[in-house]
Amino acid sequence: MAAEARPRTYPEFLSYPAGGMFWSRPQAMQGVLDQSWTYEDFPEEPLPNDNSMLHALERVLGPLAEHHGFRQLFFYPPTGQFTTDNGYITASYHGRLEQHIASIQAHACISFDVFDTLVRREYTVPDYAKLKLGKTLAEQGFVPSAQAFVKLRNEAESTLRQRANFKGDVRIEAVYDELADQLDVAPDIAQEWMELEYELDLEMIQPKDEMVELFNHLAAQGHILWVISDSYYNREQVGLMLRKAGVAAAYRLMVSSEEQARKDNGSMWVKVKQDLANEGIDRHLHIGDNVVADAQMPGDLGLTTFHILHPMDKWAALGFPAVLHGADGLDEMEILKWGRLINEVGRNPFIGE
Repeated sequence: MAAEARPRTYPEFLSYPAGGMFWSRPQAMQGVLDQSWTYEDFPEEPLPNDNSMLHALERVLGPLAEHHGFRQLFFYPPTGQFTTDNGYITASYHGRLEQHIASIQAHACISFDVFDTLVRREYTVPDYAKLKLGKTLAEQGFVPSAQAFVKLRNEAESTLRQRANFKGDVRIEAVYDELADQLDVAPDIAQEWMELEYELDLEMIQPKDEMVELFNHLAAQGHILWVISDSYYNREQVGLMLRKAGVAAAYRLMVSSEEQARKDNGSMWVKVKQDLANEGIDRHLHIGDNVVADAQMPGDLGLTTFHILHPMDKWAALGFPAVLHGADGLDEMEILKWGRLINEVGRNPFIGE
């Protein structure tokens, strides 16, 4: 089964031998078996639910074998056979949204993620608005290139998170104040750039039609609706995006930049769980597309979740080519070539019947 190894992009959904139960050729595990492991290399019990050295080691085994030019074989219990088809990973996402409405409606309070759950971007890539702004700033001589601006813009955001010891969250206004210092421009000029980034992003916002229809339907049925987003945008900016997408119902909007808590590190979910208890809500469901922020983190706290496919994950599940990864994600020709198509494919988060 050996073949010439070549670099490849690994998907968000990894198939791995849970519990470390697997067979492998020794050569396929080079980089693991040839290490001099000690007890000190591993965390003490009790183990966290995720993000430990053991979790990383467990999940790297399959990609490691493929990196060395081997293939993975998966055991499929219904047939008692081995297969190279890992399509079972996304089997639960087949069907139609209508098949799930009854179970969704069984909950008194339903919360939704925003980006790639209720709204989508015309060209899929979240940084495309920054890239478009960067083109303008490059033409004006503020930065050497559009890509350089995106890098600088994202590094400014990262710098603010580091200064805060990754507590709370950052606001987009603060990011552009940081950029003003780094590029030696007046703060009001940088705030104009911030407004332009938002306007460019807002222009590309579209509804995920089936999900927006579900949201408005649930409101008409009397459900309590919350919207919860990890975003540097403020509450007003996110609310305007939702209005543009056709979200017409009343809802509570929780945005990380305002709440100073994030879904992806669990702090937002601690707050959500406390608020649910304070309001006496015991039947809550969260719907979102991010495996960690919308499924794993709330699930670890005992909250009920309903995960839907991100457009890029649906694209991959359908067997389409790996695109818009790495440098291609900031190549405007690649974005224009693939972004809108991925957006249309991913509009409905289910894979059909």
